[in-house]
Amino acid sequence: MRHNWSILCEKSSIDIGTNQLSIFNCIEEINLTINRIKDPKEPFRIPAIFEIISFWTIENSKKENKIMLKYDFVSPNNEILSSIEPTHKIPPGQLRFRDRNFIHGLTVTTAGKYLIKIYQKEIPSKTFDLVKEIPLDINISYKIATTKK
Repeated sequence: MRHNWSILCEKSSIDIGTNQLSIFNCIEEINLTINRIKDPKEPFRIPAIFEIISFWTIENSKKENKIMLKYDFVSPNNEILSSIEPTHKIPPGQLRFRDRNFIHGLTVTTAGKYLIKIYQKEIPSKTFDLVKEIPLDINISYKIATTKK
């Protein structure tokens, strides 16, 4: 299988009648404001739902294709914060394949450039191959928490 593209977005929709994919609110950057005076000492989660969508073409559609994918969310310090590993069986005759993954929250450690690293492993291969990196800039600003009287 050949990776063609991947994108991080807020949501997507597939039309039942035409099988056309619509992508909404592509995400390249997230700006956060948190109530702290200094950098957080512990990782924290952004409580939002995201989707990673990937489009693949199948090089040999005469046979069943089995593929394992891996999506690593990597911090600016090159630490893997989360990972998902979907496996797919694609029946013979299928020429292309879309993979949609829903992410419920992202763990953040600091401001900076995060990466979503996408790997593929065609079964029975034993190793994953990196096929794409999606950058995600996370900016953090701080405000002092106020108390109500």
